[in-house]
Amino acid sequence: MAKRRNRQEFGFISVFLGLVLGFFIGSAIVFWYTSRDEGANLFSNAWDYIGNLFEPETQAEQVAATENEASAATNGLERQRNNRRIAIPDPLTQGNVVDDSILVVNNEIDADTIPANQHTTQDLHQGTLATTVGQNEASATVTRNRDQMRIAQERLIHIRAYNKDPESYSPRQSDAIRQLDSLLGGSNQLQQPGNFIIVEFWVSPINARGYIFAQNKLQLFGLQEINAFGLETDGTRLFVRYADNFYVIGLNNDFTPFAPAFPDETVALQQRWP
Repeated sequence: MAKRRNRQEFGFISVFLGLVLGFFIGSAIVFWYTSRDEGANLFSNAWDYIGNLFEPETQAEQVAATENEASAATNGLERQRNNRRIAIPDPLTQGNVVDDSILVVNNEIDADTIPANQHTTQDLHQGTLATTVGQNEASATVTRNRDQMRIAQERLIHIRAYNKDPESYSPRQSDAIRQLDSLLGGSNQLQQPGNFIIVEFWVSPINARGYIFAQNKLQLFGLQEINAFGLETDGTRLFVRYADNFYVIGLNNDFTPFAPAFPDETVALQQRWP
């Protein structure tokens, strides 16, 4: 009877332990299935922690090597950024060319390191300096062009004075300033300015050929051979004789091109200079 009772108690305990063990195993399977990612992370972290305890020096060397690689990569990127620069032209000096290498270098900005909406004080100062120098260069260019335009204007090369009275005709040729002083100064040896025809010879930069005749001053343009020049009149018209050509002259206040004409051969010339 005692053996049978012991067998029954052992069988009951075995069944109970089996149920408890099965419950824990099933719970563990369900927990692992529902949170297997977290379990994997926990396992990985635990494995790394155990590895760090046994290999601290190896990990420090790996960290140092990783930092060196990152530093080298950063330096290479900085060199690439430094080599990749753009030049920003000044809109005020683009019509006007400024071949100054210093200004070109000062206008270079690192496109990778400086945002588009931010500029340092030094960059603004350099841009202002480049703009000021460009404006000065443009102003100097305009001034030089104006000087060249002044040089290209008409140029007086000779002056002659002719007496209107043929009997007392005496052509006078001298320096332009001295001639004008004599004519307009009222010298006792000369007649009044109104009795003279003052002829001025001008050179035109555009090779214009014509004249301006007002009062007693005749301005001629395009006739540079002084010795080939002469004046003639038939009593009604005045002519300019230049070599073998004749041009009729009339009073005017504006430039008038030469008009070829010939004196009337049937009328004797009244006056001729010289």
